[in-house]
Amino acid sequence: MTLSAQDRARRIKIILFDVDGVLTDGSIWLFPGAADSSSSVQGHLAEKDGQAGFGFQSASMVEAKGYNAHDGTAISLARLGGMKCGIITKRISETVALRARDLKLEFVYMGQAFKMKPVREIMEKEGVTLEEIAYVGDDVIDLPVMRECGFAWPWAMRGSA
Repeated sequence: MTLSAQDRARRIKIILFDVDGVLTDGSIWLFPGAADSSSSVQGHLAEKDGQAGFGFQSASMVEAKGYNAHDGTAISLARLGGMKCGIITKRISETVALRARDLKLEFVYMGQAFKMKPVREIMEKEGVTLEEIAYVGDDVIDLPVMRECGFAWPWAMRGSA
């Protein structure tokens, strides 16, 4: 028997999201990190005496993303309704960890190229089945989870509901 989308949605206990392109518009901004204050770098800069074009490159970069406040509200409402929420993303980013802490997400998996692995860990930890998990994704690496879980929302269709 094939269940309707409404019947499948009623079974959901956990909602999992991809990040880039789902909770963000897909843009990733890279900014130089804190300046390297080693004496060697400072010495070379002093030799150039403020001449243009001789700034140094930081050894690290800071990644930034723009999150939609309405998505955060929806996640908070889902949690108030008794659902648990989380993210599974391939990228590793402090901005993702910060947003997850802000939203008090129960599940945060970064650096995941094969997203079914954390889904199975969540299933075991929470005692739920695939039919009780919803997944929102927008990319090819999201397809295996979207095909297996109980309810999937291909984010590329966000305007066509």
